[in-house]
Amino acid sequence: MLGLAVAIALGYAVYRGGVRINLSRFFTATGVVLVVVAGGLLMTAVHTAHEAGWVNVGQQTAFDASALVSPGTPQAALVTGVLGLQPQPTVIEVAAWAVYVAVMLAVVLWPKRRRPAPAPLVRAHAGATS
Repeated sequence: MLGLAVAIALGYAVYRGGVRINLSRFFTATGVVLVVVAGGLLMTAVHTAHEAGWVNVGQQTAFDASALVSPGTPQAALVTGVLGLQPQPTVIEVAAWAVYVAVMLAVVLWPKRRRPAPAPLVRAHAGATS
């Protein structure tokens, strides 16, 4: 309910013009967050693929994040739910995440080429000249 109230208030403030947001910067930041979240989804998908027996390479533990992701805590629910980070991710999971995030961040953060504004139309005066 609190999130909905904040969203309504922010939407109203933007609508009324009281809050000016640089939309380019806003959508770039949102894109970066979405790339990290999607990387977490990919990491979870690779983990699930291993459980299904589809991916059996790279199953060595990459690192131990048990201190950060203690099962049963709200912090663990946030980290595993949003970022897809497992307490002991495997090498293939970390590699999939890293490759995906690197490529997609390059796509999202690549500078856009600005197109020059079109030249104004010049109208010929179809009348008698002095």
